Amino acid sequence: MPALRSTFHSQSKAAIRGPAAIRKQCACSPAVIDRPPKIGANNMMGLAALQVMQEMGFRCPDDVSLAMVDDVPWSSVITPRVTMVVQDAQKLGELAAQRLLARIRSPEGAAAPPQDIILTPTFVRGESTKRR
Repeated sequence: MPALRSTFHSQSKAAIRGPAAIRKQCACSPAVIDRPPKIGANNMMGLAALQVMQEMGFRCPDDVSLAMVDDVPWSSVITPRVTMVVQDAQKLGELAAQRLLARIRSPEGAAAPPQDIILTPTFVRGESTKRR
């Protein structure tokens, strides 16, 4: 079985190009990996990575651990059930709308400096990761 490179980057353009780009990141190397790789990905890249791993014969989580950011409606039908870090999209949208309206409604709001708002995500343990 080919070796799999140890990381995928979620900001990669691979998310846009899909499974073909993920396949390019899988290295056919004689080197033996001493620790199974871990993949952290956005939803579309994670789905593509899972598809390619299965096509190449890698078992998740035995050979590769996979975790995704955000929940999606189709996450409950994927096997294995994917481990996720879920953001509160509703709250994020509400806060962004409030900030935008404040900037529109008053000169003070328009002149206000950017503000960092940190929302605590929720960890949803699935079956796609394995403690090593």
